[in-house]
Amino acid sequence: PAAELPAGISHSGPCWWEPPVTGDELDEVDRTLAERDLPACYVHLGRTFGGETLWPRLNAAFTDGPMQGLVERGRSGDALPGPTAAVTVLRKPWLSPLVERSRLVLTSGTSAPTMGALLSGRPLVMAPAGSEQPLLTAACVRAGVALRLPEQPDPPLLHATLNQALSDERLRQAVDVLGARLRAADGPGAVATHVRSALRGGGTRLAG
Repeated sequence: PAAELPAGISHSGPCWWEPPVTGDELDEVDRTLAERDLPACYVHLGRTFGGETLWPRLNAAFTDGPMQGLVERGRSGDALPGPTAAVTVLRKPWLSPLVERSRLVLTSGTSAPTMGALLSGRPLVMAPAGSEQPLLTAACVRAGVALRLPEQPDPPLLHATLNQALSDERLRQAVDVLGARLRAADGPGAVATHVRSALRGGGTRLAG
């Protein structure tokens, strides 16, 4: 809210878009989900900015826990799944079909998985590192749509956090309300309107 933007720019933020799924890319994912027979948590890893990797916590959360993880590596570096962790590692240019197959979204707090979760009505569990991640995480926790992931790789604590995110009715209600507002906002249409206005030399302008 207190951002100082360049002259002529009134808003900066993400606009939702992703390429369509092609071919049979989801078949293997569906087979894996069915074989493990656990509710899925979509995990989208962002950059750690020199901080510690999330993998110790992910391995603890998805070993003998209440869920299995679909982990999109994003820009996070090497994947380090544990030998007994119920984790499937992915690298895809889209996320909506995976979020729709999941009950929760666990993210470091980047905009794409956060928006994807809310647009699909999925609660968030967030573990921020740097850049926009702490700010977006704080906003989501304040809005009641997210929980913070514990910083310790302690299995009972991590399992309890996932169970809380699965069962907390207030969290789910807040996600439903905010998700409905985002779905009704027509982000691409609003961007197109602002761009046309800017090209005509008037109105508000957007960046990002």
